[in-house]
Amino acid sequence: MQSRYLPNLNGLRAISVVLVILGHATSMQLYFGGYQFKDWLWIPTKVGVAMFFCISGILISYLLDEERKRTGDINTKQFYLRRMARIWPLYFLVVIPAIPLNLYFAPATFHTNMVWMDYALLAIILPGFANMPQFVGPTWSIGIEESFYAMYPLMARYLSKRNLAVLLLAVVFSTEIFSFIGRYTCPELCSVRVWWAPEWYGCIAIGCLTYMIYSAKNEQITKFLFSPGLQCAAFSALAVALSAGVFAERFFSYRLQSVALSIIAINAAFNPASILQIENRLTKYIGEISYGMYMFHVYCICLVLLLCWIFFKGETFPFQNLIVSTLSLSLTIVVSKLSYDYFESPIRKWARQKDVERQNSGLLQADRTAA
Repeated sequence: MQSRYLPNLNGLRAISVVLVILGHATSMQLYFGGYQFKDWLWIPTKVGVAMFFCISGILISYLLDEERKRTGDINTKQFYLRRMARIWPLYFLVVIPAIPLNLYFAPATFHTNMVWMDYALLAIILPGFANMPQFVGPTWSIGIEESFYAMYPLMARYLSKRNLAVLLLAVVFSTEIFSFIGRYTCPELCSVRVWWAPEWYGCIAIGCLTYMIYSAKNEQITKFLFSPGLQCAAFSALAVALSAGVFAERFFSYRLQSVALSIIAINAAFNPASILQIENRLTKYIGEISYGMYMFHVYCICLVLLLCWIFFKGETFPFQNLIVSTLSLSLTIVVSKLSYDYFESPIRKWARQKDVERQNSGLLQADRTAA
C-alpha cells in the first residue's frame, strides 16, 4: 500500500490545512476570544475541506487499485487496520479532552449541551451528526471520511468497475436523491440533521471517479484529462467559485468545486507536465503533518486567544488578525510535529510491522503447504 509516492499531494494538503487554520483563526476571535470581529481576509475553509476529500478519494482509489494489480485482490481487513492505526488514535487523543473542557466551560457562549446520543456518536467516530464540543468542531469531516471508507473498499473489491462507477455517481447525486425521497415519501426526512452530509460524500466520490477515469488508461481520455486547456479551465472555475463567495456572497456547490479540485489533483499527482508544481521541502513537511494540524488547530487557536486576552486589553489590539493568525499557525505546526514524531509515527510503524509479520506468516504457511 506504500508502493509509490505521489508528488504534489502533500503540497495540496498543505494549502488545504493552512486555508482551514487561517479561516478559523479569523472567525474564532469573536466566538472564543470575545474580540470585536474584523474580517481582514476571507478564507474559504470549506474549500480546504473539499480539497482534502478529493485528494483522499484519489489516493485511496489509487492504493486499492495498486494492491489489486500487485496481489490480485484487495485485503479489506488490512485496509481497515491501517486506517484505524492512522486515524483513530489521534482522533480520540483530540476528542477525549474536549469533553471535560466542554463541561468546565458550561457558562460560556461556546459551551455545547450534549446528551448520551452525542457521546455515543463521538465514540463511533460520527461527530458531524452529534452536538459536539466546539473544541473539536472540525472533526465532522473525519466522520464523513470514516463512514465512506467503511464501505468503499468492499465496493471496490466485489463490484465491477462499471457497477462501482454507477454507485459512486449515485453518491455524487445523493443530495438530490435524498431530497426527492424525502419530498414524496417522508417530508420530515428533509429536516433531520443529516441533510448536509450527502454533498460531502459526493466530494469524496468525485475524487474516486476521477481516479477511475484516469486508471482506464484510455489514450484519448488521458490526453484530454492532462491537457493544459482543461487544467486552466479547472483553475478558472475554482477562481470564479471563490470570487463569487467573496464578492457576491454566493457559494457554489462544493461538488462542483470538487470536480475542478479533482482535475487539479489528478494532474498534480500523475501528470509530469502538470501546471501545478508545488513539491518542495516546506510543502512536503506541512503535508506530512497536515492531519495533526487539522485536528489540533482549534486548541492552538484557543490558547493563542487566551494569551492575547492576558497581554492585550480592549475589544481589539494592533495587528490583531496578523498576530492571532501567525501565532496560531506556528503553534499548530509545533504541536503537530511533536504528535507526528512521538505519537502518530510509532503507532503507524507498529501497524506496518504487524502487516509485514502477517504477510511473512502467510508466505511461510504457503511454503509449508506446497512442501
